Amino acid sequence: MTRLKFRRLAATLIFMCFLVINSINVYAIGGEVTFGSEEYTEEEDSKFFIGVYVSTTDRNQDYHIELKYDNKRMSYIKGGESEEDGIITLEGSGLSSTRKYMLSFETLSGGNSYISVVDGYTCNADGTNRQSLDELKSVNVFIEGEDTVGETEEETEEPELEETQVVAADRVSPVNDVVSTQTSVEQKESESSNEMVLETNFLETVESTIGIVPMIVGTVCIFLAIMGIVAAVVVKHSKKRRRNRELDKEKRALRHSKYFSNNVDVEDLEDSETVISVQNVTMKFKVATQSVSSIKDYFIQLVKGKLSYRELVALDNINFDVYKGEVMGIIGTNGSGKSTLLKIVSGALRPTEGRVELDRRKVQLLTLGTGFDMELTARENVYLNGAIIGYSRDFLDEHYDEIVEFAELEGFMEEKVKNFSSGMVSRLGFAIATAGDAAEILILDEVLSVGDEFFRKKSLKRVKEMIHGGSTVLLVSHGMGTILENCDRVVWIEKGQMRMIGEPKSVCAAYREMGAGA
Repeated sequence: MTRLKFRRLAATLIFMCFLVINSINVYAIGGEVTFGSEEYTEEEDSKFFIGVYVSTTDRNQDYHIELKYDNKRMSYIKGGESEEDGIITLEGSGLSSTRKYMLSFETLSGGNSYISVVDGYTCNADGTNRQSLDELKSVNVFIEGEDTVGETEEETEEPELEETQVVAADRVSPVNDVVSTQTSVEQKESESSNEMVLETNFLETVESTIGIVPMIVGTVCIFLAIMGIVAAVVVKHSKKRRRNRELDKEKRALRHSKYFSNNVDVEDLEDSETVISVQNVTMKFKVATQSVSSIKDYFIQLVKGKLSYRELVALDNINFDVYKGEVMGIIGTNGSGKSTLLKIVSGALRPTEGRVELDRRKVQLLTLGTGFDMELTARENVYLNGAIIGYSRDFLDEHYDEIVEFAELEGFMEEKVKNFSSGMVSRLGFAIATAGDAAEILILDEVLSVGDEFFRKKSLKRVKEMIHGGSTVLLVSHGMGTILENCDRVVWIEKGQMRMIGEPKSVCAAYREMGAGA
């Protein structure tokens, strides 16, 4: 721990002691509203969604947000709590994580439109400690087609002024005469004043001593708590220094490795928090050399001693770190081990060797088609697949219509899934998987290879909103355009081995050269 950090820690602890001893209540509240994209481009006569993310700093906070939109070029459909005269209201209880709203609109006219935050505040549950938003953001919406509205003039209303007449009150005459009397009883008490003063002083001394005892006990408890915090901080920093030394060794070795791209500045990543750490991960499977058609055949082969297995190495010594807020792409040919790696990171598989360090309570794995029962209807599969992902029944009831609309399966929800085309199944799986709020760690396994060209465009827009909502993302895709546009770094895995890691352009270029030379 440096001297500057130690001074800051000491000052913080002293300030905490001052707050506890003097019983000062401090409330650190606030909120922020962001949009899923910096701008939107929509087609004429179409429906579209705009993602709005509301974050507060305390679970006990309530929030009230007002959004103004161009109601001459856009028609509001649903998504917020209420809407009136072009103002959408978002209200709710505070969360320590981000609350996502998907506002649905329909275009009315072409031209440059907008949606902006015009007012908002957070407060305690009882309405106290109200604090306005620090920043009121807005986003442009470009609508293709003819602009039938034209320029609109903003009307300015002058505030009405009320005149109030102030009337001076009559002067109140002070009381001049004060009469002081002393009764005989008071005279008798004054005669024994010395005894009373002595007794009173003794009682005050006892009471003051008794009042000091809780303060002493509280001070001792605070001191012990501070010592515990200091010890925990010292232990944590010692572990962090040891971990940093290990990372420095790994990074020095990585700079000289043939797998690393020189275009990535490793020093820029040292100050970031490591969210996912893949360390020496190896995955091996046992594959039978002879096919066994039934349990009977299995036991016959076992008795005869003809059962044998060969070892298949799906992943061989994979190492990389993903930092907070980073979008890490994973590329490679079919069968190279990409999906196996994602299952290990999410906790669905345990590696044969090595380990993955992350908080799996914050992980969400989105892979299409998992958990579908082909004998059930599409409506039944919404609830089955949603339960596997982790959605509640109430959540699915609330978002059912949105899932059906996004999947473009109106009129087909009572049909069995086995009668669907592969594109319809993929669209349904994508709509279910992306219905909820994005987790802090998001793992996307080929979720963009869905449906026709128009649906892929719509699904790409939703995935971009999830990616840029502040999550740490692992993205597997065969589309080089998606990787180049959205990823900060890329890992190339080929036949279970890590071939390269670095800046997207250089890694994708090397991957394409391999494909061209094959």
